[in-house]
Amino acid sequence: MIFTPLVIGLIGLAVLFILMFIDVPIGFAFAFVGFIGTIVIGGAGPAFKLMGTIPFNQVASYSFTVIPLFILMGEFAHIGGLTQDAYSVARSWLGRLPGGLAITTTAATTIFGACTGSGIATAVTMTNMAWPEMKRYKYSPSLGLGSICAASPIAVLIPPSLAFMIYAIIAEESVGRLFMAGVFPGLVLSLTIILTIVIIVKINPDSAPEAEKSTWKEKVLGLKRVWAILILILLVMGSIWGGVTTPNEAAGFGAFGAFIITLAKRRLSWQGLKDALRRSAVSGGGMFFMMVGIALFNVFMTLSQLPQALAHAVSGLPLPPLAIMGLILLTYVLLGFFLDAGPAIMLTLPLFLPVINSFGFDKVWFGVLVTIAAATGVMTPPVGLSVFAVHGLVKDEVQMYEIFKGTIPFLICFAVTVLICMFIPQIVLWLPGTMYGN
Repeated sequence: MIFTPLVIGLIGLAVLFILMFIDVPIGFAFAFVGFIGTIVIGGAGPAFKLMGTIPFNQVASYSFTVIPLFILMGEFAHIGGLTQDAYSVARSWLGRLPGGLAITTTAATTIFGACTGSGIATAVTMTNMAWPEMKRYKYSPSLGLGSICAASPIAVLIPPSLAFMIYAIIAEESVGRLFMAGVFPGLVLSLTIILTIVIIVKINPDSAPEAEKSTWKEKVLGLKRVWAILILILLVMGSIWGGVTTPNEAAGFGAFGAFIITLAKRRLSWQGLKDALRRSAVSGGGMFFMMVGIALFNVFMTLSQLPQALAHAVSGLPLPPLAIMGLILLTYVLLGFFLDAGPAIMLTLPLFLPVINSFGFDKVWFGVLVTIAAATGVMTPPVGLSVFAVHGLVKDEVQMYEIFKGTIPFLICFAVTVLICMFIPQIVLWLPGTMYGN
């Protein structure tokens, strides 16, 4: 049998999935398959030459500075208690609503999304903050923990978002445009989750007993506790919106601003500083390695002609473009069962971009839809990364099936948000068009 480049590309994809299934680090899996595949198709000489140039070119890219800086900003915000303060204030204002603590968690997650771009990190943080309060008021574990898992992907849409950064680099799109494009879809998703919580509690009031009422004095005085996080959001997003800084510069301002705020609040110890720098370096280094791996993998895919063949095959289907878009988004939902949004985008974007370009779809609009679809999978079986992360914190008191059961009603929220953004694209495109021009 003669192995054509196309067949070799398919074999390479199969090997990649096998490596990830047996828990090989994602960056190494991409790099290994890309390097070996390039040797098989193009020869050892070109493959070793790429190994000597791609790692430096990728890591030395100025665009990549946003990744470790925004991670560091999130670390400082967490150490400084900014997210805890935001949750406390939101609880005083929203706690008396039906399912008030779950609504509070959703609102706080939306704010937390402005400090970190990771849905998994958000799920862990909000579980530590919200679940003890929910337990105290005898919330149903399905509603309480299910709503936390459902709200955590909002952090992937509200800028800064690591998934958007990865998409922008691979698709050669503007990071700033993608950041702006995610704002309204993130708010739409947040509102649909809140509405779903209210409906669930109206149907089953026992799932969320009422919390104690806060006085207007407590609510107003509590607002002074969120000044720091509001300053941080304005510093980062305001500077981008106003055209004062690039996203890279805004990331630097954000990290430095979070450091100064945490220092001013006297919540930064020497050990805390070292831990924040170490965690940021480890997370950022892992992201860099994944980007090096995906660059090698992209060369292999190009040589195999697999993306072009896929684009040709999909474009030739007797279906309207939006139906094909729906199939692509379904693929990302399925991938999300096993991967976080960032790695899912890394894996498949080189395959689907030619299809999107052939239909003339806007890449910023597509990026937002893809991110929502991929983020859906983090709360669904069989893997459900957010569910596993949350269950790891409460495994002695709540069964995993209860958390998965609690996420089921919220899947509708993601489907509704995708449909709204798909058929009303201006929800995605209006803000970036206003800020940067069409």
